[in-house]
Order: sequence, then structure tokens, then C-alpha cells
Amino acid sequence: APMQDNFDQISALAGSPHSPLAGLRSWTQEQYARLTVTLRQRKTSGHVRECHGDLHLGNVALIDGEPVVFDAIEFNPGLRWIDTVNDVAFLTMDLHHGGRAALAYGFLDHYLQATGDYEGLAVLRFYEVYRAMVRAKIAAIRGQQELSVQERRMVEIELASYLALAERLTVMRRGALIITYGLSGSGKSFHSAALTGPLPALCVRSDVERKRLLGVDAREDATARGAYSPDLTRRTYARLAELARSVIEAGYIAVVDATFLHAAQRAKFSDLAADLQAPFLILDCDAPIEVLRQRILKRRNQPDNVSDADLLVLERQLTMREPLSDAEIHCAITVRPDSDPPIAALRQRLAR
Repeated sequence: APMQDNFDQISALAGSPHSPLAGLRSWTQEQYARLTVTLRQRKTSGHVRECHGDLHLGNVALIDGEPVVFDAIEFNPGLRWIDTVNDVAFLTMDLHHGGRAALAYGFLDHYLQATGDYEGLAVLRFYEVYRAMVRAKIAAIRGQQELSVQERRMVEIELASYLALAERLTVMRRGALIITYGLSGSGKSFHSAALTGPLPALCVRSDVERKRLLGVDAREDATARGAYSPDLTRRTYARLAELARSVIEAGYIAVVDATFLHAAQRAKFSDLAADLQAPFLILDCDAPIEVLRQRILKRRNQPDNVSDADLLVLERQLTMREPLSDAEIHCAITVRPDSDPPIAALRQRLAR
């Protein structure tokens, strides 16, 4: 009902023959019908919670270098008890509206790594369009007030800009799949993280998902819990494939941060990309052995480190690493720990 109310109110207040409202209303109805089962499943699985409810940029302040969220909806519990992705979508939408797409992707990437709710990407665009329409409705309501000519013009521009954004959000991007290949300490996580922002990319990290499967904190050393047993490694790669599929089907670039030392592991992800008709690339992370050892020792003492790899792990990896095949080399881009992220090269390869 709130979604239809947005269209009704905007149409009554600021409708015009050239308005995109009819197309946006139709798209929203189609998406709701398509996503009805998913939305119900998310409610059943506990993703409808007491949220902020009004998480746009006007309700976020930077105080002493820390973002502080304020002015949550209190007057209407129905607008506050919502799908968590609905809350996230307000902020990502408003960042896109403000021309800060890199921040939108970065925020979304951090949120997904923290929560593991990659399946929620299936409803993200649906909610982003809804939130753009909420802001458009607010602008339309403001346009009915006593305003100066300049103020009225600004309101009209704001209304048109939110409607234009909503239209852009209805267009599905083509997703893609990038996997890393390299030993521990070779810069896989650094280069993966650097892609989020410049590209519409979201990272899926084996170190994080492996521990999520075990139910332990990402920063906890899980070696003694059997985190690196063959069985859990198989389960981890299977989970990475599931999450990568969710990312790609939502129109994002999935960047899977794992060693991928075995050809069979890489082949499964190549097959996944082919199944989804998505471009497939390999980020070949290369470094001298001595550099790897130095980086591993240094990383072990960092408080935000999520990798449990030590020098023994590195030695074991050296004996089991399977080189890239000629076909894999054809779709690989080689990087080193001290090289700049290959943003331009990736854009070029993904555009083919």
C-alpha cells in the first residue's frame, strides 16, 4: 500500500502527460508480483525487523569522524518494522542520487560482509525504486507550499531527479564474475576490496564466509576448530558460489576473494559464469615468496585481520598450487601487492 500511495500522491500533486509515473508504477507492480514469495520468505526468516525507517542522507551526520544516524521513525511502527534491505536501500539510493555511487557500493559491500545477507540483493532494486519514489513524493508535497520562484524551481528539479533515478534503477545491469588466484599474502583481499567503489562490485571473501559457516567471529582464529579441513573447504567454496550467484543475478560484479589454488575450484566458478551468461575474469595475484612471508608475518598482528594463514599454511599452499591453464591465462589479469588496482583493464575486459 505505501508504494501505491506514493504514485497516487505524486500523480495528484505533480502529474503531467510526460511523467514517467505510469511506467514506474507498472514496473513496481510487476516486481512485487515476481518477488512476493521472496518477500514472504524474508519475513519468515527474520529479515523484517525494527529498523531506522528513514535512513536517507539528511538523517546521517559525521561527528568526530564517525557517522551518526538520527531521527528514526517513531510515530508509525509500520514504517519502522521493515525488511532490513528496505532500510539499506534508502541510503544506497540517496548516495546514488547524490552522485556518490562509489560510497553506495562501498557501504553495501561492508553491510553484506557484516551480515552475510547476500540473498537480500534480490529485493534491493525493488526497494531502491520505492525509496526514490518516497523522496519524490516529499518533493511533490513541498511543491504545494508557499515558495519563492527560485525555491519552486529547486523543488521541481529535485522531484525530476528522483524520478529519473527511479527510472535508471529499473534498468538491470549485466553482472560479472571475478575470482582471485594466489597464495596467502599475495594481495588478493587488497585488490578485491579496491574494486568496490570504482566498479559496481561486491566482495565475497572465503576467510569471512568460512568462519560464518562455523559460527565464529571473522577476526577469531578458527584453525583449531577445523576451519581448514577438506570438508569445510568444500562447503566454503560451495557457499561462495551461492553468494556469487546472488550478486551476479542482482546485476553486480561478484569478486570472490579466495586462493582458488585448484583447477577444479576455478572450473566450477567458470561454469557458474557461463550458466549466468556473465563475463568471467581471474585476478592473478603474484608476489615473490619472500614478500609473501613478510606480508603474512606483518598481517598476523593487525587487529582487523580475518585471515588465519601463517607460514606453515603458505608452505602447504606452495606444494598444492595448480597453475593456470592456457585458457585461464587468457581471461586473467596479473597484479602484484604493490601495483595499482587494475580498474581500467577490468573495465575494458568486462565491456567486451
